[in-house]
Amino acid sequence: MFSAFSQSTASLESRVASRRQYRRSALLPAALSIVSFSLTLVLVLSGRQADQASDVYFLSISLTSLNQSGTTSRAIQAPVQHHGLAGRSPNRDPSPTKPNPLEILENPIGALQGVASSIPNPLVVLENPAALASLIPNPAQIVGSLESAVPAAAGAIGSLLGNITHGIEGEIQVIEKAFIDEISSIIGIKNQYTFYVANVCMGMPLNESSKGASGPMSACPRYSEQGVGVEDLVSKIPTKIPLGVANITIPFSGQIADIFGSFDDILSALGNILFAFYIIALVGNALLIISSISGVIFRSSKLNMLANILVSLFATGSQISIGVITVTLVLAVGGTIGMLGRNLGIHVEYGAKALAFIILSTLFTGAAGIYWFAIAFKILFAILNHQRRELMERAAKTEKIRVGMVV
Repeated sequence: MFSAFSQSTASLESRVASRRQYRRSALLPAALSIVSFSLTLVLVLSGRQADQASDVYFLSISLTSLNQSGTTSRAIQAPVQHHGLAGRSPNRDPSPTKPNPLEILENPIGALQGVASSIPNPLVVLENPAALASLIPNPAQIVGSLESAVPAAAGAIGSLLGNITHGIEGEIQVIEKAFIDEISSIIGIKNQYTFYVANVCMGMPLNESSKGASGPMSACPRYSEQGVGVEDLVSKIPTKIPLGVANITIPFSGQIADIFGSFDDILSALGNILFAFYIIALVGNALLIISSISGVIFRSSKLNMLANILVSLFATGSQISIGVITVTLVLAVGGTIGMLGRNLGIHVEYGAKALAFIILSTLFTGAAGIYWFAIAFKILFAILNHQRRELMERAAKTEKIRVGMVV
């Protein structure tokens, strides 16, 4: 059966080869593979240096707004004087004719003299018993005094609390500014981080509106390089910071260092794995270019056809893998950082050019693979159809021989 299949295949290929010697349509997958290889190579080489394809980044994190919002001096509002009870207008001053209880604290001697002068003379009371009634306080006067004293006391207490509150808010803002300044100077935080396939570039943008890789980058280390990147941040996380003459302990600094240390290991591992996938995809595209060009010349070679099918599977699978992994990783990391840093002024920007490159390279490699799968299916269908016709012809000849023998 295998010999019959080989004979039918050779017969079919000889017929096709006699009609056309070259498969010119195989130039299409070769061209698609070249474009895909070029796009993937640009992604791999981008960010190796500060000025090398710096705009082809996957993710850009800008901390400019964070530093400006945290380190800019905030004007401490002057204490606002509040008068009156809750529900009354704060600008409404109490009547000047009403007594102020705080005057007793300001001038206690004068207040005691005033109280003593208000007490009636006992001799006058004895001479005139009717004057005893003046010693009994009038309830209406008591109510009036309370009505006049309570708003004044409430206004004084409200003013005191307002001054204390605004004073505390001002001190908190000053401490917050000093804390952020100290952390930024100790850690050496940059304003711009751009992430590439194998590197992360750090630097300062040209101006406040500069985003992505438009600003000059001071360094572009690899993810796993010692002494830079996340590992450098972990080693510089302080446990105490000086504020004035005191040292303030940073809460949970050890736990934060452990978390960032674990993240550093994960980031280094992901960077190495992603870089390895890109190298594999480059190799697959290079092999697909070679096999496609050989498919143009060696049209009737069964070995070349088998190689084209296997290389197409390898190149398409590796390219789709890096496309899915890259897009998923970029969207997940960018979305998480953007959600957590939204209120902190952290700006996250996706690299549209790099994402377009990886998507286009995946589509081009997939299209080249589909071409060779279609060619293989066409050849297989033609072989099966040819075998079916040969079997039918043999059956017809056998039937004629049998009928002739019977006659």
